[in-house]
Amino acid sequence: MADASKRSAYGAPADDTNFRKTYDLDEYAARGREREAREKAEAKARYEARLAGKKHPTATLTGSETFATARRTTLDVASQVGKKQLVPAGAGVGRRGRGAGFYCEACDLTFKDNKQLVEHYNSTQHLIKTGHKPHVQRATAAEVRARIDMLVARREELKREDTIDLGHRLRLRQEEQRREDEEKRRKRREEAEAKKRLRDEEKRAKAEYGDDVRIEGEHDEDDMMAQLGITGFGGSKKKDITVKGLEVVKKASRVYLEAYTSILLVDQSVLESYYGRPVIVADREMVESNSDEILRDAETNDVAFLVVGDPFGATTHTDLVLRAKELSIAVRTVPNASILSGIGACGLQLYNFGQTVSMVFFTDSWKPTSFYDRIKENRSIGLHTLVLLDIKVKEPSLENLARGRAIYEPPRYMTVGQCARQMLDVEAERQEKVYGPDSLAIGAARVGSATEKFVAGTLEDLCAVDEELGGPLHSLVLLGDRTHELERDFARHFALDKEKWTRLCPS
Repeated sequence: MADASKRSAYGAPADDTNFRKTYDLDEYAARGREREAREKAEAKARYEARLAGKKHPTATLTGSETFATARRTTLDVASQVGKKQLVPAGAGVGRRGRGAGFYCEACDLTFKDNKQLVEHYNSTQHLIKTGHKPHVQRATAAEVRARIDMLVARREELKREDTIDLGHRLRLRQEEQRREDEEKRRKRREEAEAKKRLRDEEKRAKAEYGDDVRIEGEHDEDDMMAQLGITGFGGSKKKDITVKGLEVVKKASRVYLEAYTSILLVDQSVLESYYGRPVIVADREMVESNSDEILRDAETNDVAFLVVGDPFGATTHTDLVLRAKELSIAVRTVPNASILSGIGACGLQLYNFGQTVSMVFFTDSWKPTSFYDRIKENRSIGLHTLVLLDIKVKEPSLENLARGRAIYEPPRYMTVGQCARQMLDVEAERQEKVYGPDSLAIGAARVGSATEKFVAGTLEDLCAVDEELGGPLHSLVLLGDRTHELERDFARHFALDKEKWTRLCPS
């Protein structure tokens, strides 16, 4: 008998010459029968699916799969760029097994480009291999409603963020505008200093060689006329300009007409024909942001700047004079009538007026009330208050301003009725009894023109007089308690209800 400890490499006894592996024939027969049954069941399922117009999955579902969902992470298709990869021989043939390219661990397949890989990830084969059902879950009515609520909430949040972003962009735009203005001022100062040095050198040369040396007092008025002439125009007719103002215009090489702090009541072509000069309309953008164009060559050529009303009726004109002085440009001003003096036509004496205030268009988020405190101070000492009404000409909206777009809103002119309503709204909020619905006031329209119109009554009455007053420009005067009897009698001619005016007017 052979020694049991002596066995071959296959585990057979040393004296056993049959080294081949033996198989359990019954076990493999059972496996075969199971495989045939499984294939028949799958073939039947495929046949039934084809009859029903459906596609049968390539793999058998176990029942534990989850519904397919959207991918939550970014697909990595660039990590292997520029790298070397060792692959077994023959890996470049077909897709089966790991090879050079994009490899799917779940399906043991390799793809040569990322498009094929993405299509594979969305295929039924890959979804079943990764434990997903080949279709998405059908949403219930409750889930649809919840999704809609979520989207509505997200949209509202985006609106709030957009509002914040608009304010942020507006602040950035304002900061950018401030830097641009500062840079312009710096360049103007440098140019002014350079021109001043040049003039000083010319003066020294003339003094040295005795060429046209003059002393102060030898020039007549015409010779001393400023290179920048700011002239009040009046605004109703072409002849409203003064004689001195007309002389300034006729000697100027360029004539600008400021057209946004007030409106012109005569056609531009009429002025050009009368002056014998082309007239350049200067809007807000030119005067406030591009004044360099107005002052261009003004140190050597006369430039006229026409203002409807009086030259210094608006602060922006003061700023223009300061810029001219920075550039060492001489300035000559010629005054004229404006609403500040023309309002006396309503019968109220000018020395009985206090501080002048402005009324702007209110918005949902901006209702300035600084005018209220000035009126309170005037009425505390019995003085009248002239209220100048807002004008919106060639102005962009906040959104267009923030986006830097040169898109302008249509012109708007505040009326006496709107001003009276805004004043009463502010009084209702402040409740300091500075004035009220029965306070007397005078509405004025187109003062100084042939169609000027005045209407007197209470603030409540003036809320509905826009049709009677007609077109712009409008102004309003709130009467003080120190009204003289002559003022009362004069303004009574414009009263809507003369008896009511006499009864309420302070004496």
